[in-house]
Amino acid sequence: MNRSIPWIFSRLSIGLLVIVSVTALVEGCSYYLEARRTAKKMTREFTTKDDDYRKKMAIARFVNRSYYTRAEVDAVFQDRLISILKAACPYLLIATPGKENRPAFLEDLPKHADGRIDNLKLALDARRHGFDAVATGTVVDIAAYEEKRGLYWLRDTHYYVQVQVYVTVYDTETGAKLVDENLIQDVEVDETDYGLVRQRKQAPIAEITDTLVKIATLLGEKVCDALSDQRWKSYVVSREGQRVFIPCGRPAGLKKGMVLEAYNSTTVVKGIGEERFFLPGPKIGEIRITDVYPDNSEGVILNDSDIPVGSVVKIK
Repeated sequence: MNRSIPWIFSRLSIGLLVIVSVTALVEGCSYYLEARRTAKKMTREFTTKDDDYRKKMAIARFVNRSYYTRAEVDAVFQDRLISILKAACPYLLIATPGKENRPAFLEDLPKHADGRIDNLKLALDARRHGFDAVATGTVVDIAAYEEKRGLYWLRDTHYYVQVQVYVTVYDTETGAKLVDENLIQDVEVDETDYGLVRQRKQAPIAEITDTLVKIATLLGEKVCDALSDQRWKSYVVSREGQRVFIPCGRPAGLKKGMVLEAYNSTTVVKGIGEERFFLPGPKIGEIRITDVYPDNSEGVILNDSDIPVGSVVKIK
């Protein structure tokens, strides 16, 4: 069918207007997201509990369960998540994979017979090193699918790669999950890349790593928000008479002469299946810090209180 020049010009003008509008919208969204992250960071810094003290968090080595190994997708995701945490939560002391003197349990997390993480054993291991929380992550799957889209007379085939990631952050005081997120993100690709993923080929596909970076950015913000809501804490890891030892030192903000409150944190309750949790207990005494070192501190129990090994300590 022949079309008149004015009609063609009109269609081109509308198309150009749509492109310009979408471009402006995307740029506006990018500016909005960056402004939102900055505002959230300022809010965290203002509202973070015990903000003069730095919390300790451990990152267990992430795992890749997908077929795709060319780009070391687990490392890509993990590195981006750590980068976001450092930027969004500067108060965190993060034990990252590859760091010197890294606790051995982080390389092989305790598990039940069925392969699930033993949350109580993990909490106990983490407490010995003064960690507030431990994060684990898995690239679960990378797949592809196609979908018909558009009005029925203009339907077209669109191709997508789907990336699935699972991240959990365990609280060491209770053994419960502070964050439990299973995120699935779709990204449109061309037919060639779609075919490569469907055939499970180890081909370079930029959209896969880009999507992992995007997911890590979103999850990093969620993890940071969850930790910002927590009070600073550490644990009594050993005791000699009235002297106690705490696995946090100068970098965490502890100072000689300060007083910490101690709470019972040794009572275990059963959850669903094999899950067990520590039940937060009442205040049982106070500890005055007498010596502070780079990695730990010593203190003395006040008023002859009975403060057993395993007790949680918090800022008074």
